[in-house]
Amino acid sequence: MIGWIGLITPSFEAHFTPAIEIGWRLASQYWNQGYATEGARAVLDYAFTTLELEDVVSFTVEKNLASRRIMEKIGLHHDPKDNFNHPKLPGHKLERHVLYRLNRSEYLARQFVFRPLTKTDLNLLCQWFAKPHVREWWTDALTPDEINEKYGNRIGGTVVCPYIACLAEKPIAFIQYYWASKVGEGWWPDEDTSTVGVDQFIGEETLLNQGYGTALIQQFIAFLGQNSGIKKIITEVDPNNLRAKRCYEKVGFQTVGIIDTPDGRAIKLEWIP
Repeated sequence: MIGWIGLITPSFEAHFTPAIEIGWRLASQYWNQGYATEGARAVLDYAFTTLELEDVVSFTVEKNLASRRIMEKIGLHHDPKDNFNHPKLPGHKLERHVLYRLNRSEYLARQFVFRPLTKTDLNLLCQWFAKPHVREWWTDALTPDEINEKYGNRIGGTVVCPYIACLAEKPIAFIQYYWASKVGEGWWPDEDTSTVGVDQFIGEETLLNQGYGTALIQQFIAFLGQNSGIKKIITEVDPNNLRAKRCYEKVGFQTVGIIDTPDGRAIKLEWIP
């Protein structure tokens, strides 16, 4: 046991109570390793999608910058007008507290919607493939006509299934899954019929390095979980693409090792429920 993360009913009266608080306490040797943020995201998702709570709050003393950063990373927002003095702390320990909050409608608006790729998306896909941050790792070097042909032929397919990921109805990313045993061309000769592979990229460069890649993969895993025939998810990344590797590892992918693919050497990662 390294600590706890969960939902709490505050046992005092304040301007924001009654309320449900999300809180965490971890042993100091586990600080600054992302555990609190990862766990808090999972609890917050449980609060809004399973329990269907309307609001969640979190609070701490003003100087606790580490906890405040976690609150901000998981999407809670702060209004200085909500600051308060904790009524259960004795006078000699009185410290001003900051309150962060998030409601369910805001949370759900930030969640990804995966819609199958359509012909009307192909122009957007061409624009994304032309961007430097995509071309750096997607090395197909296809022309717009070739992109239209390759991905257009996958629309409605049952072996390779492409999607556009949208946030608040805005397309921001491309993601696809494919049945590993059926793609051929020497990619995954040792995988059985219950394994799928995934590929993805954030198309809008203004959204890089903000946690959207991690959320994208995490939510796509949940999306794929609706298919009972999927028992394992795999992917491969360029050995120099450490950002992508960290992204997959954050959501539970484990590194298998370096493999040879038709596109060259790659790091293979896998996720098993």
